[in-house]
Amino acid sequence: MDSKVTGASADSPYPTALDGAGVYRWACVAAAALGEHRAEINAMNVFPVPDSDTGSNMAHTMAAAVEEVHRRFGPDPDVESLTLDDVAGALAAGSVRGARGNSGVVLSQVWRGIAEATAGGRVDGNTISRALTLARAMVDRAIADPVEGTVITVLRSAAVAAEDAVNHQAPLYDVVQQATTAAKTALQNTPSQLSALREAGVVDAGGAGFVVLLSSLLSYLEGTPVETHPTIVDDLANQPEMEVMAYLESTGERQIDLDALRTALEGMGNSLIIAPEGHAAQTHIHTTQPGEVVELLYTSAPIVSGLRLEVLPPAPATSQPERVLVAVVPEGPLVNLFEDAGVRVLSPSNNTSPTATFNEDAVNAFAASLRAEAATEVVLIPNGVLSRRDLISAELACTAAGKTLSIVHSDCPVRGIAALAVHDPASPFAVDCFSMGDAASSMRVARIVDNTTPNTYASYADWQYGAFNARVFDDAPLATATTVQQCLLDTCTHMLQRGGELVTLLQGEPFLDDNDVAELQQQLNHARDGLDVGDISVVSVHAEGIRPLVEIGVE
Repeated sequence: MDSKVTGASADSPYPTALDGAGVYRWACVAAAALGEHRAEINAMNVFPVPDSDTGSNMAHTMAAAVEEVHRRFGPDPDVESLTLDDVAGALAAGSVRGARGNSGVVLSQVWRGIAEATAGGRVDGNTISRALTLARAMVDRAIADPVEGTVITVLRSAAVAAEDAVNHQAPLYDVVQQATTAAKTALQNTPSQLSALREAGVVDAGGAGFVVLLSSLLSYLEGTPVETHPTIVDDLANQPEMEVMAYLESTGERQIDLDALRTALEGMGNSLIIAPEGHAAQTHIHTTQPGEVVELLYTSAPIVSGLRLEVLPPAPATSQPERVLVAVVPEGPLVNLFEDAGVRVLSPSNNTSPTATFNEDAVNAFAASLRAEAATEVVLIPNGVLSRRDLISAELACTAAGKTLSIVHSDCPVRGIAALAVHDPASPFAVDCFSMGDAASSMRVARIVDNTTPNTYASYADWQYGAFNARVFDDAPLATATTVQQCLLDTCTHMLQRGGELVTLLQGEPFLDDNDVAELQQQLNHARDGLDVGDISVVSVHAEGIRPLVEIGVE
């Protein structure tokens, strides 16, 4: 490693930061790598039009960026004397002016992001994270109709991963490594998002070029060549597994190194058996690389006999995609209720208004934490806390993390509880989500607010002040009373006229004890005496943190 970096830490052999010279040399490596993979990336180019020029466009854009450094500071610049601002500014300007096609524009925004994020005079992990985040925002503004399953998705995934790494105090190398890994994962998922890619059997060309850019930085830090990126989506699960068996023998002139053979074969498959017998050994392995295994056997032993290859039947698909439920719940006892049910809870801090706009950064940070989960299916229960913009951000962030998201229509916490009650992780994803949504939307909801003081939760023209008022959730008034107990009884009685057997009460303030709840249940059932209907059950939950005094759900 040359002088372009701030030295490696005691915990890592890799540099902790790049200076101007380091960024210039990274750009040169990236330009060379994009040029080398130009034809390969061109061959993937099927969306939005199959004009086979994405690789050429990105290579030209990157070359223009490096050329701008040469134009400003000479064809063979003394880069060690250049500041980071000099280099980053030139690379950004050159890439913007030389950008070709959508993919070139995206690439130029990455360099713009780096130029804007280098105020500290060096490029460390935090700089890379901020640069990718800035680039993502710039791309969103620059492209009128962004499409998922393209370089935009890959860039977003890398940005989220980099931010997550920085939040865990990761050094430069780890930030780049995690961003690159996330970008590769997102790239491999692009065919599932765009039918044109799926039908052609390729990944997104622009996304592949962006992965080359990140990989070039990773390789530069490691001092290794940039790896080749596959044009076809390989699914090893679809490749036939084969059983390979052979008998190996040594000779007086040449012995078999069984330890070395075992080490080499361990990375080629499973069910590996090497059974020594004097100066010979019987070998057995299940592999999807039979050619490489046979070649290794013949190079490892002077005598190979009894070679047998047999295609194995495909393994039954026994594993199901893991599913995680995510609920947005105001801080308080409701958090424990959802968590005890196995739900991952996200609570808005310092703001419990049901119409509040949730922090988009928090949504992205939570989605970043999902990347560490094995779950591939995510059910979001927003409980009326998230705005439409927040829901869009949550969906895009989950897409970037490679997750399938379904949003349950729960516009208040009591409907979220109804949805949770029918959750069945053994059901197919779509069926489970439909059942949860149906339970949430079928629940009739009312809210009681305390209007006995000037400080009221809400004002409507038909509220009666100096009393407790109940109204159907976001609809007509139901009841007014001077005590909350009477208002609650009148409201539940009115709601049960349309049927129902279960009443759920969320108490925003703890005014009902167990005896009060039992008395309410008795009163409601007494009103049904003589009717051919089932008994009514009343369940009360402490829910400090919600804004109404009581939230009532009937189902």
